Order: sequence, then C-alpha cells, then structure tokens
Amino acid sequence: MTSGSVPSGVDTNVFPAPPRRQPSSRVAWPLTVLIAGYPLWWLLGFGTLGVLLIAIPMTVALWRRRPIRIPPGFALWLLFLFWVMLSTVMLSGWPDGTLPGSWHARLSPALLTRASYLAATVTLLFVGNLSDRELPRRRAETLMALMFCWIVAGGVLGLLVPDFSITSPLELVLPSGLLGEAATASLIHPTAAQQQEVLGYATPRPSAPWGYTNVWGNNFGIMGVWFVYWWLTRGVNKLWTRIGGAVVLLIGAVVATYSFNRGLWIAVGGAAAYALVRAIRKGGANTAVAVGGAAAALVALVLLSPASALIAARFETGHSNSARSFSIEQTFPVTAQSPVLGWGGPREVVGSESSIAVGRSEDCPRCGNIPLGANGQLWFLLIGQGVIGAVAYVAFFVRFAWVYRKDRSAFGIAAGALMLLPLWFMFVYNAVPNPVFFYLLSAGMIWRYGRTDRDGLDRRARAPARTELAEVARA
Repeated sequence: MTSGSVPSGVDTNVFPAPPRRQPSSRVAWPLTVLIAGYPLWWLLGFGTLGVLLIAIPMTVALWRRRPIRIPPGFALWLLFLFWVMLSTVMLSGWPDGTLPGSWHARLSPALLTRASYLAATVTLLFVGNLSDRELPRRRAETLMALMFCWIVAGGVLGLLVPDFSITSPLELVLPSGLLGEAATASLIHPTAAQQQEVLGYATPRPSAPWGYTNVWGNNFGIMGVWFVYWWLTRGVNKLWTRIGGAVVLLIGAVVATYSFNRGLWIAVGGAAAYALVRAIRKGGANTAVAVGGAAAALVALVLLSPASALIAARFETGHSNSARSFSIEQTFPVTAQSPVLGWGGPREVVGSESSIAVGRSEDCPRCGNIPLGANGQLWFLLIGQGVIGAVAYVAFFVRFAWVYRKDRSAFGIAAGALMLLPLWFMFVYNAVPNPVFFYLLSAGMIWRYGRTDRDGLDRRARAPARTELAEVARA
C-alpha cells in the first residue's frame, strides 16, 4: 500500500458537498460533553436517554458537512435499520403462545428502541467524519478511557452504597403514569445497584450509571478494551498514568468479580485470549513467553484469591439458567410464526419455566409470564425483526472485524476485540437502549483512526471511491 492509499473498507461519499468551512476544534463538543459529564447526566436522569439528546447536535453537524463518509459494511447496517423500521407494522400481531396486547402498549418501548439505533448510527457517522483537528486521536482515546473510569466508579458506588437512590429532575417533570412502569423508572431513576439472589441470598450487583447490572457489564466489557489499549499505548508515557491505570484496572477487576456477571467474565477471558493469540502471531516466541507468562500469573492470582470461590459459586448456582433456557426455547416457535419481519418488538410468553400460572406469589416467585427477547440481543432481534434483521446486525460487526483481521498493531488487535465482543454479548445481553451506542461509538473510533500508516500518523482519507473498492478487492 502506498503512502497515499487507503486501507480496505474505507468509506465513500454519498451526499453532494456544500462549500466547506475551516474545521474547528469545537465541533466535537457533543461527545466531550456527554462522556466528560456522564455522572451528571446520570444524576439528572439522562444516564440512558442522554445519548438520544446528544445525537441532535451531532445530526446538525453532519448535515452541515456533507458529503458524509460511510464506514465499511454500512450497507448492512442500513439494511438492518430499514428492517427495524419495517417490522413496526407487526406490533399489533399476537403470536400463538404469547399474551395478547394492543400495539399502543408496545409503541413506547418500540420507539425507544428505534431511537437508540438511530442515535447510535448518527454517532458512528459523526465520529468517523471528524478531522484530526476537530477530534485529535489522543483526546478521543482519553475520552474512551475516562468513560471506563466512570463505569468502574459506578460499580464501586454500587458495592459500597448499594441502597443509593435519588429522585432525578427528569422524574419530577415527567407524567406520573410513566413512572409507574418499572422499565421506564429504571431509565430515569438513578440507583447504584440491583439487589438479586444470585447465590441464594440477596447481594448487590452494581448498575450505575445505568439501571441494570447487565447493561453495566455490557458497557464495562466494551470500554474496558479501550481503557487497556489507552493504558498500554498512552498511559505508559507518565508515571502517574502507569500507576493510576493499574489501580483502575485492579479496582475494576474486583468490582467485575463482585458483580457476579458471568457473561462479562467470559467476555474478559475471551478478549484476553484473542489479544494473546494476536500478540503471539505479531511478536513470535519472545512475545509468546512474555504474554503467556503474564496471563498465567493473572490466572494464578485469581485462583489463589477469594474471588475464585465466588466465581465457582456463581457458576454452580445458575440463578437465571432455567429462565434463560425457557425464554430461548420459546423464542424459536414464536419467531417461526413470522420469520421474515418478526413481531416488531418483544413479547411475553404464557407462563414460565416454573409454572403456567400467571402472576408471581410468595410460594412461586419465579412464576408468571416470561418476556421473550430480554435475555440477549440475538433473541431480541429474532422476535422483533426476524431472521433477516438478526443476520444483517451480525453481518455488520463481522464485516467490521474482518477489515482488521491482518492488522497486527495494538490498535488492530483492540479493534478486532471491540467488534467481536458484541457478537458474544448478543447471546446474553441486550444492546438497547444504551450499549448499542458504545458499540457504534467504538466502531466510529476504529473506522476514523484506522486510517493510519505504520508509524501511527493520522491522515484524512482522500482517495476516490474507485481506489477504495480496489483496496477492498485486494484485501
């Protein structure tokens, strides 16, 4: 590849261009305001909904800077978005084996889901179209690392002060009818943790700055990769960042352990194994010994610490195994009734794994109607958008990861892990309304700063679409 060429999968222009103005370093303010002030957003009641608000100035900025560049595989994401919108016509459907209900009751969560996808899409394009002056690489990576620090801080709060809960200003202005719904309250009511009996007794599981532990674990995994990358490439420059980064990772490991989040544990282990294999291929025998020794030391530390007993107890208890299995099993026959469009959104199956009785009681706390599509993004998509929507979603992340399969730099390894993690998380976590924002924010960062030469120098991609397609073909 020559110095003026562009890596495979780089974008093309899709809109006519107005006269350009000199780029300003202030254009990236929406991203800075959102991430730097995330704890404040959370306390105000916008921990989840803030990403929707911040997408508005991002959209305005994109409109003003046409032509807009698009990332690799964006056609797949557009197909996914189109299918999400098209599936809305099925909201009034009532598949066999599920509870009846009106489309009015399903409309609000469906709109939130669609707004979340659109906001994430805007963020992807916004970040990818910024210039070096508008969003320098160092600042961008520092913002991603800072977001991980907020997640760890929220986890610490959840463990130390699990009963923390306040009434947000947003709650004070919203209609009281909305606050009666548990799902709506979790979006705007700041709490530090969820109390759940994952080991047979009540234990706090961190959720701040969001409403659910699974959302916390999902975002922890994604932003944790960014923090490790920042620490290894930027944080080594100064002594205080080397020590501070190590402390944050150590605290994060403790909080993640006490979150009892098995999906997160597996994700961390998988990402570490992926990075290990890629690092070995890059550096040969010496790297293999060094990285393998570090991994062995970490495993030994976990096995010899009290964390090993907690991890073993969590896997043995299987608090949610039966409910998850039942929900997944019921997903397929319901999906089969509308395999093309899906049903526009999740449904509740009649009964549960414990009983066909409707409603919970003291004698049967797990009885009731199990929601389908609540135990993972893949199942959520199969129910909501059918097979085509689920395939388009998966294909987008596979395509993005494929671009960096041969990039053996630290950035290439991190990029591959970041795009593969959503493919694991989709089996255990839902991506809406919040994690999909961090998925596509990461994709935008990868796409934007993947346009580098071997010395890591940022440059704007100016090759015409024909050259870009030739690069893709050669790859």
